[in-house]
Amino acid sequence: MPKQGRDIGEIAKWILEQQEKKEDLIVPDKAIEMIPLDDKDNPVIVKTDRDNLSLVPTKTAHSQIATKLKVPFKYYERMLNEQPQLLADNVNTWFQESEDDRMVRTYKGDPETQENGVMRAYLSDKYFRFDYDNVAEASLPVIAEKQLNIVSSEITEKKLYIKAVSDRLTADVKQGDPVRGGIIISDSEVGFGSVKVQSYVERLVCMNGMIAGDVFNRRHIGVQQGVAQFLTTNTMNKTGEALMGQIRDTIAGVLSEDGFTNIVNKLRDSSGIQVAKPEKAVEVLQKQFSFTDNEKESVLSHLVTGGDLSQWGLANAVTRASQDIESYDRATEFESFGWDTVNLSQSQLEPVLA
Repeated sequence: MPKQGRDIGEIAKWILEQQEKKEDLIVPDKAIEMIPLDDKDNPVIVKTDRDNLSLVPTKTAHSQIATKLKVPFKYYERMLNEQPQLLADNVNTWFQESEDDRMVRTYKGDPETQENGVMRAYLSDKYFRFDYDNVAEASLPVIAEKQLNIVSSEITEKKLYIKAVSDRLTADVKQGDPVRGGIIISDSEVGFGSVKVQSYVERLVCMNGMIAGDVFNRRHIGVQQGVAQFLTTNTMNKTGEALMGQIRDTIAGVLSEDGFTNIVNKLRDSSGIQVAKPEKAVEVLQKQFSFTDNEKESVLSHLVTGGDLSQWGLANAVTRASQDIESYDRATEFESFGWDTVNLSQSQLEPVLA
């Protein structure tokens, strides 16, 4: 089965709880100051000139600051953990040189308890906000209407994922090896990806999941907030409503018989292509998808254990390996790599074919 996350009800509750805590600020870099602390868990905080806010940056926010300031993240992390004053001096120097405005996404702190807030992302001021509550509002009613089964869902530090399949869309890739079709919906509130709706396939003999290509992809790019202030609230709301409508329509379209049949035919074609050199084949995948050595060994183990030395079997070894990976984000990447494996060209596979 796909890697398990949290129950969709738990995720919906979490989304509602976070709504009250969210606050987005448009702040000049010059107005941001990093301050070192004598605290191993939180070596620095960030303050802005907006209400003298104190914010603890997440790893995501730290990585985005490092990217913006062109500081290699490994060195940034070393300064953070070993020399927070040095990090603060570097960051503050470059912030003072910047003429940019940024969107700082936060969870508000509690002034009464003096609890710091959280700096959850440091983004372009052109960032278009379409958050998890919007995705849930657009997608969950359609999922219920179409009687889809949610097989896995999760919110990580980077993304929201909802994976659902339909009992109405089933077919055999080969005799005794059925799959059913569905969708995966994903989004990031913190700059790690677009709003996406993708085709999803679940292999019923082992419940492995495979992401079968993009269908809808909307990047979080809008107008600069300085320009946005001249747009009416009604105009901004209509943009979000239009996007929700597109998501609803796309979900319905993904669940068509024709689209599912096209995917199954591709999988059937791959089941007839034999792999003569399994170890070499996995090495090809490692190079193609930047597997770690442990990930490569996991794929090879599942390929040999599965006993299907076809391109389809190779793809299933990749999706099965996703269950061995601790990170939900990385495991979901492996579900995409499965489809990419099915779509490897003859020239890419030629060194390993029979």
